[in-house]
Amino acid sequence: MSDQSKREWSKKELRRIPQAAGLRRAAAFQRSLIGITGAWIARLRHAECKYMAARHLWEWAEIFDGLRKRLLEMPGGKPDAPLENHLNSVLEEALFAADEEPFLDALYNVLLPALRRAYLGYIQSTVELPDRPSVHLLKDAARTIEQQLQEGRDMLQSFRRERDTAPDTASDVSASGSDSSAEWVRHMQALLDTAGGLSGKAETATVEAKRRYAGRTYRSPEMQHRTVGSHYSYEHPIEGYLWSNNLKGDPLIERAALAVWLYNELDAAEYLSPILYEVRGMPWEFYYDVARHTWDEARHSEFGLKLMTALGFTPGEFEVWVATYMSSIQLKPYERYAAVTCWYEPGSFQVKPDYLARLAEEAGGEDLAVELLRFDLADETLHVSFGHKWVEKLMRHYGDSRTVDEFVAEVKKLGTALREEQAAAFTRTMPDANRHTLESIREHMERWMEEKGKAIPVYAAQTSTEHGGAEDDWREGSSL
Repeated sequence: MSDQSKREWSKKELRRIPQAAGLRRAAAFQRSLIGITGAWIARLRHAECKYMAARHLWEWAEIFDGLRKRLLEMPGGKPDAPLENHLNSVLEEALFAADEEPFLDALYNVLLPALRRAYLGYIQSTVELPDRPSVHLLKDAARTIEQQLQEGRDMLQSFRRERDTAPDTASDVSASGSDSSAEWVRHMQALLDTAGGLSGKAETATVEAKRRYAGRTYRSPEMQHRTVGSHYSYEHPIEGYLWSNNLKGDPLIERAALAVWLYNELDAAEYLSPILYEVRGMPWEFYYDVARHTWDEARHSEFGLKLMTALGFTPGEFEVWVATYMSSIQLKPYERYAAVTCWYEPGSFQVKPDYLARLAEEAGGEDLAVELLRFDLADETLHVSFGHKWVEKLMRHYGDSRTVDEFVAEVKKLGTALREEQAAAFTRTMPDANRHTLESIREHMERWMEEKGKAIPVYAAQTSTEHGGAEDDWREGSSL
């Protein structure tokens, strides 16, 4: 190297910011947590946990997005550099927690606290005035994570209170789960310590030797997990009722059906979120959009839960629909993404806009369901735009040279075949005596309308059949 070249190299090196390496490592850990938690959403059992996890991973995406922009401003920032192997090994181990409680326990008592300490440590070690943009971002991130830690720990406490009040037999089973959770936390803390925490450096082989599941490949469950006691059906006639009547059926049934339909949009978060872990090497903006999409679908399910509660129903009265999850999770990740953004989401526009118009007319525009459905449709418009933005790029990323139209047509064909095969083999788990019928839902809704002092709505499009809609579509007492 010539003297001139050495001088130029020295000038370039002097401009590098030493703090960037530590910030990059912490940010990469934050980004990797998004994928790990996304992989776990389908395995979480409580709907409230899924809502919380989806929101938290979106907040992490917001944090990383800000830090990434900051690192781009720093010489030597390298914001898209992967997480170092020894720390990646720690997070890969977290995938193999036995159940919801140990996973959350390690997340909110080992991994997130370590990340928050790293952010606070950076604030303490940097020179604030010149590095104030970083300090500002990290103070906000630390506050967000502190709030998340409280929420996660409160959720864990609620599990334990539930266990304490459960019958003796259930309590015995749950107690062993609690012991397992505490032991898993110790294991994950020891593994992180072996890695030297977020500020240390360790040989990857040393960390791998301490792992229990080194070499294992994580796979999503074939069917989404829900709380013990939940019942499942492959497809659900209450959804079919909305579609077959084209929202010209019984207005009371439709109001209840909307709540159940929205609640079951949780399955979209469950089959979409693993993409955050499964797909490697796409631009950061793709993961940012998938994180947002995941959180949106979880919020839509919360919309449904809010509506069900307002109508006097509980989720346990209805079966969990598993068709879309079970068929979608069998698709390759890029096929699954195309299915949701180019097939499922556009399909909902065949029904929801018309229903929003009818509901707004019925309610005079002032109604919880109207407000929730407006935002639901705004989100779903965004999700369809994600498909236009990313599906072709994903195809090329996976080496698929077909046109988008050809590809989407094949995905629909494959997904439909999977549904037919799975439906034939699936047995409903709820006893017929416990299942709602169209008539029982209408009776419930009539009582609700009477209690609220509301008039029972009648659509102008209704026919002269007893409860409205085409006679072939209304079967009094048919089971939901």
